[in-house]
Amino acid sequence: MRSSKKIGEILVSKGLITEEILNLTLKEQKNTGEFLGEILLKHNYINDKDLIKVLSEQFGFPAVDLENKYIDINLFDDFGKDLIFKYYVIPIKKNDFLLFLQYTIH
Repeated sequence: MRSSKKIGEILVSKGLITEEILNLTLKEQKNTGEFLGEILLKHNYINDKDLIKVLSEQFGFPAVDLENKYIDINLFDDFGKDLIFKYYVIPIKKNDFLLFLQYTIH
């Protein structure tokens, strides 16, 4: 279930950024049109793992660390390169009934 909180509110409530940093980055966002998370990463206010955890909480989807996870390369053939690049997802496993996808941050 998606949280009604905005990403900035979640970051402040978790103590990952201050209200002051949030306000500064919101002003920059207004000028550049960039995503708030991109701005926070660019200025090293947060790291990518913090952003992933907060986005996971905001959207109600679990984050999956693929660094040490085996992914069957044959799933890419079954799924199709066009869909991977269009929707920023990668297939991570498959059973008799389901194909499990991982959304990627682009």
